[in-house]
Amino acid sequence: MSAGWQVRGNSLMRVIVGLALIIIITYASYQAGRFSGTTVITAPDDAWALDDAASEAFQNLLTSLDFAGSEAYSRSQASEATLPHDEIYQYLLELLAASIEMQLSKGDPAEPKFTDWMGDYRKFLGDSPDARYLTAPIDSEYDYELTFDMGDADYLGVVIYDTNPLTGWNRAADSLYFLAGNVGRVKSIRLAPSNNRARANSASGSLELQLSATAHTVMVRTYRFDGSVEDSSRISITVSSSTGRASGSANQTGLNLPANDALSVETRLSNTSRFFNKTWQGSRALVRATAATANSFERPTEVSPDFAGIFYPTPDNSYHGGAFDLAPDEHLVIDGKTPDAAFWSVTLQNHWMQSLEPNTGQASLRGDEIAVRDGRYRIWIGALPPPDGENWLSTGGLQQGLVAIRYLLATSEETPTARVVNTKNSMDEVIR
Repeated sequence: MSAGWQVRGNSLMRVIVGLALIIIITYASYQAGRFSGTTVITAPDDAWALDDAASEAFQNLLTSLDFAGSEAYSRSQASEATLPHDEIYQYLLELLAASIEMQLSKGDPAEPKFTDWMGDYRKFLGDSPDARYLTAPIDSEYDYELTFDMGDADYLGVVIYDTNPLTGWNRAADSLYFLAGNVGRVKSIRLAPSNNRARANSASGSLELQLSATAHTVMVRTYRFDGSVEDSSRISITVSSSTGRASGSANQTGLNLPANDALSVETRLSNTSRFFNKTWQGSRALVRATAATANSFERPTEVSPDFAGIFYPTPDNSYHGGAFDLAPDEHLVIDGKTPDAAFWSVTLQNHWMQSLEPNTGQASLRGDEIAVRDGRYRIWIGALPPPDGENWLSTGGLQQGLVAIRYLLATSEETPTARVVNTKNSMDEVIR
């Protein structure tokens, strides 16, 4: 009897030992795999992408991101950055996400789709918290039909952007807009490479915008003047016909796009890199251009070619503002005449042209939120609250950034001014 129990006990012990060994081996294998997984990835030889256009374009995009991240880190180590490099990494990845959607996933002008630029988490190129931005690729090889329903939007503007032949910068080549009260029966807009203008024919419910030979982007902006974030407007774009030109037209990379041919993956990847690099370089150039005129609204005396090469201004807006550079106990005080405009706002941005988040404090004011006295307004910008009763935009502790003032459809305006106030006595002097 005891011998039998001993045999069974030995068998049970062997099972337990075997299970323990299996667990140990499995855990060791897992840890080894984890170790290998974190160390096996090394930079490949640059030659891997040669002789394949798509692979080379893919590599160039990754190199662009790598270079931008490297420079962001170097600048932060040299104390030249206005944001910690980890926050700049977030900006670069948000910009990459927008670039991929706009230029790769939705980058074929033969099958255009709108990208919501500032959707959800991503912001760049001086966004307005009160506006919605939709963009789609276009090409003069095609006729397009843009259909829309304004919903509860108060303003809807459409701008065709092409390339200035002298500077290479973006240019607003043609545009139109609607206010909620005057849209009438118009529900569609034709985008066509012709001089046949039908703008006066609003009774037919169709208007026309002209596409120049270098037209590349259509942007639709909508505003809700009460600041509501929900937007029930609906906009779509389709190709209605092709011009059938044999020569093809130049897309953003300068390559030829044959009529009726889809844009290749390598070309869309190249356009993605181009847009990413231009936007990033333009943001950096803006920092350099405005540094010399900080705390004033004077125009920079020197402008880099990178500064405005990627920006998308609208003819419907008048733009004012500049950079701020403030000590913790300083304010930048803006004085201006209230514009005669359909809508206006004042917004703070970081040096990457991203509007500041509401959790930093009130960082944007619409015209209907700004206290006006005798037809004039005054806004205090700084980390600390201003005197009681004064308009305040909070920097949230950010020392350097940008002030963006937009007057939409202004018929009368005056350029505002700015000055630094840094003591209590100066504050008292300002409000007298």
